Amino acid sequence: MRVLGAVVSSAFALTLCGAVHAQTFKTGNWVGSVHWQKDGSFSHCAISSTYNSGTSLLFMVDSTLNWRVGFANSQWKLTPGARINLQYWVDGAATRSSSAIVVSEGLAVIDLPPDRGVFDLFRRGNRLTAAVPNGPQLVFMLTGTSAGLQMILDCAEARGQYPRLTNAFQSAPPLAPPMQAGTATPQSTPSQTSAAIDRKLEAMRIVANVIAPVGLEGFRVLSADEIREAGLRHDAVWAAKGVLGMLDVYPGERKETLEQVASKLISDDGSVCKGEFLSGSTPDPASNGKIRRVYAQCRPAGAETINTFYTVAARPDGGIIQISLYSRGSDEPARSAETQLRSAVFKGM
Repeated sequence: MRVLGAVVSSAFALTLCGAVHAQTFKTGNWVGSVHWQKDGSFSHCAISSTYNSGTSLLFMVDSTLNWRVGFANSQWKLTPGARINLQYWVDGAATRSSSAIVVSEGLAVIDLPPDRGVFDLFRRGNRLTAAVPNGPQLVFMLTGTSAGLQMILDCAEARGQYPRLTNAFQSAPPLAPPMQAGTATPQSTPSQTSAAIDRKLEAMRIVANVIAPVGLEGFRVLSADEIREAGLRHDAVWAAKGVLGMLDVYPGERKETLEQVASKLISDDGSVCKGEFLSGSTPDPASNGKIRRVYAQCRPAGAETINTFYTVAARPDGGIIQISLYSRGSDEPARSAETQLRSAVFKGM
């Protein structure tokens, strides 16, 4: 896959929904974009990528959370307004039939069903195949859609309030830090809700641009529904083979040093461990004091060992980024992931 033709793909997405203005960003191998109407109202969020065949694959989620997939090629000579019967399938899943709408000579789109299962199929799948009955097939690798699709869904739910960031670790304007565990839950105010959205979107950008490209085996981003069902309260959550990962963004100036944050993590984990507890904390020697590593292991009697690796990094504009990795039984899956991700975090900063 090559990330070329981004301007063309973005223009196709603009044509599709009648938007007149777009802001672009990068998410893994995909070019992302946020689109607004002429009157300033939000239109849709999209990701696109151009493959070696010269054909671009686009995904769009609009203001009503309807979503579409588009196929674009500047060499096509389609008839605008026409419909094309298409079949498509992801990996070995069942073949689906749909009617694609020709938006322009070089673009056809399919309205996808409002079905979380189908959405997750595209997020977790490896290969999409689309074909005209008895005609040629278009094949697209879906590398990076786990983070990319979740990102544009979050973007559309936030009505385009995607952080204006120039790199994965540059912060948005300082915001109030999230509540600490164990405190009372106050009624949310609009500003608090906005701060939470900004944190989650910044976290998703880091996951897409820094963590996903590491290529952890079995990597996928958990959906908002999965996070809620698991009872997790983190800005972003992902899974890989044998590992559960979480990322939290704590913006704004903080009085605690990274060493103090590490000490609190150890103290909190130790207080809930019902068994033998081992822990350690050390600065990352290559980060010039900007990253702290923390390890905690709980060995409950008669149960699997719980291993936790934390990477606590200083945020350039103040605040902290915290990555948490959990594994049960052997600590090797989490330890290996921590080593790979810590290097990526350092390079990202």
